[in-house]
Formats: sequence, C-alpha cells, structure tokens
Amino acid sequence: MQTGIFGFKGHVHFQAAPCINEQLMALDRSQPKTALFAQVAALIDRGIHAGYRLYPGNYVADDLLTGTPRHADCYTAAERETFEGYVEKQLGRISLPQKDEPFLREKLLLMYANPLRNQEKLLP
Repeated sequence: MQTGIFGFKGHVHFQAAPCINEQLMALDRSQPKTALFAQVAALIDRGIHAGYRLYPGNYVADDLLTGTPRHADCYTAAERETFEGYVEKQLGRISLPQKDEPFLREKLLLMYANPLRNQEKLLP
C-alpha cells in the first residue's frame, strides 16, 4: 500500500461530481433503509464514474483482460508496450513467497480496467 500511495502516479485527475441534492430529494424515503442507502450509493457511484478521465492504460488493461483489441483505437502500440512494461515492473516489486503471478496480474489489470468498465455501464 505504501508503494501505491507514495509511488509514481503518472496521470492524475481530480474532479468533483455535480450536486445530487435534487435526485436525493426525489427518492422514496418510506422504503426500507437498506434499499434507500443502496440508491444513494448508486447515485454517488454514478457521479464518480461519469467523471473518470480515462487514459491509454485503462483501455490496454481491459483489452489484455478480455483478450480482444476492442479498444485498440484508444492507444498506440507504444502506449500498450509502455503499460505492459509498467505492469511487469509492478509485479516484480511484489515480494511474496510462492506468489501467484497470474492472479496478481489479473488484479492489477482489473484495477486499471475497472474505471473504464464502470464508465461504460453508464452508456445507453
């Protein structure tokens, strides 16, 4: 975790989501709290996911996970090579006895692919 917090970040983008007060006021407050809280969480998630700024690594990670070139128009061959090298470097920094490298690679790629996947869920 320390490596992730203090290590090189590359591109970083912070954005505040639009106010959701009107959507919150429109929720049915008579429903069970668990359902109400799930709807509030979904509103917050939607605002966060819509504000993601995606970078080539997000698209490369998704393509590597799916084994398809679905997003190949969103990155260059050099950007793919750079990202793949970055992933290998990060995996090399993990020091565990009998580390399960395929599992760790998948989790690392998911970390980069999930912003894209979450944003795609918002599209009609």
